[in-house]
Parts: sequence; structure tokens; C-alpha cells
Amino acid sequence: MFYDKILRKWIESDNVEDLLNKFLPKFVYCSLRLDNINTTFENIKINKVDKAVKSYMDFCSSVLKLDSNIEVNANDALQSVSRFYCSSYYFLGGRISRMLVNHALIANNLPPIIFFYNDKEEHDLSLHNIEKMVEFLDKQAYKTWMKDYNMKSKTLNYFLDK
Repeated sequence: MFYDKILRKWIESDNVEDLLNKFLPKFVYCSLRLDNINTTFENIKINKVDKAVKSYMDFCSSVLKLDSNIEVNANDALQSVSRFYCSSYYFLGGRISRMLVNHALIANNLPPIIFFYNDKEEHDLSLHNIEKMVEFLDKQAYKTWMKDYNMKSKTLNYFLDK
């Protein structure tokens, strides 16, 4: 699994705060787009958004940085958060569930994941099967940290080769 390979890099990173600050706008944008909220990534980056989007951004920013007693074991992190996400999605809603998944990961010093809106069909099909959600989140982790997030550093490649 790709997620397991980036885990060591994340834990050893000395700039997690910077990574989180860069992660947040893209996470908010994709999360809103998954719920068919029409906004642009550029507007989110420059904080030129309506009150509802601003409120969600502030909420995510504060919750993702909170300490927590939620325990997620690094060895089965995707399994744990997939189980939570699939069971909470329909009664908490997608935006809150996605934010809480990432809160649980970050609170346990694990790399967060963007749920990309252009994978909505696969996302929706995975909601009913935890194993499919684990695979989906692993693909989303790849897109977050290697493809779209552009974290193609020599150090990450070093860990991927091990």
C-alpha cells in the first residue's frame, strides 16, 4: 500500500505544520466539490469565499489542529478510518466525516488524505464496502502526496524505494 510507504516520511518530517497549511486549502476545495458546492481553488487559496465556505474552512483549520484522544494505529490506519468514514458518512455528512477522518490521522501523526472530487463515482461506490474504501483511500493518498500535492522530494523517493 502506498499509504504505508509515506508514513515514515511523514513521521520524520520536520515541517509537518507547513505541510498541513499547504494541505488544508486543497482538502477544503475537494471536500466542498464532492458535495457539489461550486467554488474555485484559487478563491479558497486567497480566502475570497462566501460566509459558508469561510466557516467550513475555519472549522476544518481549527479541528484538524486540535489534540485528540482518538487512537489510530499506524499499522491499520486506512482500515480504521475507512470503517469510521463508511459508518459516519450518512449521519454526519460527507464534509464532516472527511474532516474527522483527517483529524484522526493528523492527531496520530499520520499523513492526511484529500478526497478528490473528480473520483466521486469511485468514492460513492466505495461507501458501502470497507475494503473498497481502504483501496480508494490508498489511491487518494497517492494522489495527495505524489501526484497532485507534488511531494516528489528525494527523501520521499528514498523511503518509497525501501
